[in-house]
Amino acid sequence: MTETPLTDIHRKSATAICEEYGWQLPYVYSTFEEEYISATESVGLIDRSYVGRLKITGSDGLDLLNRLTTNKLDSLDLHSGAYTVLTSNKGRIVDLLFVLNLRDHQLLMTSPHNRQKVIEWLAFYTFTEDVAVKDSTEDTAMLSLIGPTSPKLIRELFKLDADILKPNESIFVTAGNIDALLIRSDFLNTVEYDLVIRNDDAGLLWQECLTRGVKYSLQPIGMKALEVIRIERGIPSYGKDISEDNNPLEANLLHAISFDKGCYIGQEVVARLDTYNKVQRTLVGLSSRENKLISGSELFLDENKVGMVTSAQESPVLRKSVGLGYVKKSIASKGLQLMSKSKDGIEGLICIEELPIR
Repeated sequence: MTETPLTDIHRKSATAICEEYGWQLPYVYSTFEEEYISATESVGLIDRSYVGRLKITGSDGLDLLNRLTTNKLDSLDLHSGAYTVLTSNKGRIVDLLFVLNLRDHQLLMTSPHNRQKVIEWLAFYTFTEDVAVKDSTEDTAMLSLIGPTSPKLIRELFKLDADILKPNESIFVTAGNIDALLIRSDFLNTVEYDLVIRNDDAGLLWQECLTRGVKYSLQPIGMKALEVIRIERGIPSYGKDISEDNNPLEANLLHAISFDKGCYIGQEVVARLDTYNKVQRTLVGLSSRENKLISGSELFLDENKVGMVTSAQESPVLRKSVGLGYVKKSIASKGLQLMSKSKDGIEGLICIEELPIR
């Protein structure tokens, strides 16, 4: 298992450690309820060093990314970013990416366990272009602040009005001897900031956030609360809800697709699916009062298989199980009740929810 620069701190402060995405990560620090409330109502602190971070240098870097992915990237302003999908020639999802355009390089964020695959994919399509790719994931750390009062903590840490940053914008900031790249990524569709820093500064910045965050009811957030919030907000995770079996339209990734840009790998397939309304299934929210949502369960309507559960967690705050899954687009309506059947024979009544789940 790969460790983050903060793993030793997590071992001492977290009540449980888990393996996720091939990394050793904190599962719970205090209680799920406390962490959930902090992340959704005040401010939460997350070690997201496990997210892949690739440094793209060379004069053709942005152009190459624009030709290989679904969103329009060639006109990105400096310090601006965009979510985009790396697609295969069949229009399937190779990975969901975040691209940030900086002065001398592009920062490419990948799914945690996909960074080598993305590197190889870019190399395969690089011929005479002036492009170089370096994996900086384990050379840097990334802390994230999430929640409605996170701008106040940003202001206190860096003497910066965080409200000047629109979603997907960034700025270089300094706190004492700590230099950081501050990105408003809103990766859970809520106010959220990423701080990319040197490994040696990770422990110091983590403690500074904890100390200054007391007045804002800050809590460190473990993977359990983070996973529940991700599911409630309808954010698909690669390897769970999206893979090369899915196209970006059925995965509700419209915010990462431009339909009026030039050609890219898989563009004809994606355009045809959209133009002729050929998308057969769609990602939906799911819930169960019986707490019988199990990832991998098949979904049935009147004995006919209509979908599958891809992610599931119990939400003590909402007092029900919540999940994501794919169902036939023709029957995807809020409130429709389905029957789930797991591989172990566990059955339960499941309700389709509108995303985000509340």
